[in-house]
Amino acid sequence: LEKYPEVTIIRLPQNLGYCMAYNLAMPYAYAAGCEWVIWANNDIRLEPGCLGTLASAAQSDPRIGVLGPAFLGWESDEPNYYMVGNHPQAIPAMRSKSGEPIPVEWVEGSFLMVSRRCVEAVGPLDPCLYFYWEEADFCRRARHQGWRVVLVPSALARHYAGGWSADKEENRVSAKQ
Repeated sequence: LEKYPEVTIIRLPQNLGYCMAYNLAMPYAYAAGCEWVIWANNDIRLEPGCLGTLASAAQSDPRIGVLGPAFLGWESDEPNYYMVGNHPQAIPAMRSKSGEPIPVEWVEGSFLMVSRRCVEAVGPLDPCLYFYWEEADFCRRARHQGWRVVLVPSALARHYAGGWSADKEENRVSAKQ
């Protein structure tokens, strides 16, 4: 890290969960002047241009508070299970690489952007939601306060998905035997 003095490492005393990690990190980003933060898992791969496309969409409407990319399969160029199961209406726009943001109830929490103004209005992630559904809850609260939650079909990402929780489930099953 000596080569990257601008990087701040926040060491937590224990695993406080996904929500608390972001809740504790966001004030550092805001103090550095960031107007948008990204909540991202470590098993995400962004396609070229994804961040630029999301940034352009974010700037297109000041009412957008949360936005996320469309997701391809990890090893295919087809929409992944999340897109097929939760946003099938977005798949034609995704395939045509439309840059027009599509209003959705929630965007997948493995990778999304949230505006500082939205977080300040809505409040932090709910730490009671230790692992899963935190993004759906935040998006619901944002929509109820008048923020737009959108998916950007031409911003493409891949999420490997399920490695951590799958490993934990396997370990729980093994421990019971």
